[in-house]
Amino acid sequence: MRNHPHAHGDQRLADIARREVLDAGVASSAAVGVATRDGVLSAEVLAADVVSPAVFDLASLTKPLTAIAVARAVADGRLELETTVGEVLTEVADLPASDRTIAELLAHRGGLPAWGALYRSDPWGVKVPASLAPDEEPALSSILRRAASTVGPRGVEVYSDIGYVLLGAIVEQVSGARLAEQWRAHTGIGDARGVDVARTPPTEIVAWRGEVRGEVHDENAMMIERAGGSPGHAGAFATIHEVLSFAVSYLAALSAGDAMARKLIEPLAGGSHALGWDLRSGPAPSSGALLGPRTFGHLGFTGTSIWIDPDAGIAVALLTNRTYPSRDNVRIRAARPRVHDAVLTGLRRPSS
Repeated sequence: MRNHPHAHGDQRLADIARREVLDAGVASSAAVGVATRDGVLSAEVLAADVVSPAVFDLASLTKPLTAIAVARAVADGRLELETTVGEVLTEVADLPASDRTIAELLAHRGGLPAWGALYRSDPWGVKVPASLAPDEEPALSSILRRAASTVGPRGVEVYSDIGYVLLGAIVEQVSGARLAEQWRAHTGIGDARGVDVARTPPTEIVAWRGEVRGEVHDENAMMIERAGGSPGHAGAFATIHEVLSFAVSYLAALSAGDAMARKLIEPLAGGSHALGWDLRSGPAPSSGALLGPRTFGHLGFTGTSIWIDPDAGIAVALLTNRTYPSRDNVRIRAARPRVHDAVLTGLRRPSS
C-alpha cells in the first residue's frame, strides 16, 4: 500500500477522516458519512490503490441485517420468535443449543459462546478471535453442529458470533433464499460477490491467507461461505452511501410506525443489546457524546460503525480497514467517538 491517500466527497468529512483515522494511525482507508432528513453527506479518504466508491467489509454490522431478515421471516409466518434452533436445524436437534429460541439468539442471551474457530476440530481451544489456519475443510453441517455444541446459562447477555452463525442458517433454511440476497432485498446491502477487488480496502495480512482483500475478513464467515453456507454474523460489504441509505430507510420505517423496526430496537433487561441492534450505553459510548439517549447502532471488528438517533433523525457511519495490516491495532476504540462527535459538530458549519 502506498501512503498517498486521496479524498472524495464533502470536504468537511474528508478532513475528519484524514485527521482522525489516517493521520492518527487508525487505518489506511476510511469513509465517513452522515444522513439527516435533508439527505446524505459522505466522504472517502482512501489509500492510493483503492478505487472509489470503496466497498468496505462491514464485519458485525452484518448482524442487524440478519436480524431484519429474521424479522421478515417472522412477519411472513415462517418463524416465530419462540421457535427453537432444533425445530429448524434438525441436524443439531440433539445438541445443547437446540432448545434456544430465535429471540434469545437475536438478543445475545441464549448462552451461546462469544466466539470459537468453528472450522477447526477444536473450536474452543482459543478464547479470543484469532486468525487460525484451518486444520480441515469441514462440511457446513459440521460447522453448525460445533456452533450448537455448547451453551451457558440462558438469559445472560454474552455478545455472540456463534448465535448469529445459527441464525443465518435458520433464516436461510426457512426462506429458501441465500441470506445475502435477503440482505440486499430488505436493506440494499449485499456481500462481496461480484464486487471489484480494487474497490475493497484490504483488511489484514496473515501468514496462511496472505493479504485479505475482496473476501470476508472473518475466518468463520469465510469457511462457512466455502462450505456453501451463508454466515449470519459477518460477510456484508457496502459503500458508505449504501450504509447511510439503509439507515435513512430504517429511520423512515420508524417514523411510519413500522412494528418490526420498533421491535428490533426495544431495550431489554440485562444488557445493551436489543434484537439485533446495540443501544447507546455507558458513560463514554462509542457513539460519542452528541447523539441522543435512544440512539441505536452497531460496531464491526474491521473498524466499522453505524449509530442512528431516531429522535434527531440523524445517522452517522464510519467505515475503515483498521485491521490492516494487523488486527492488533486497536486505535479505532478512541477514534470512533471522536469521529462521530466531529461529524455532528461539522454539520453546524457551512461547507467550503
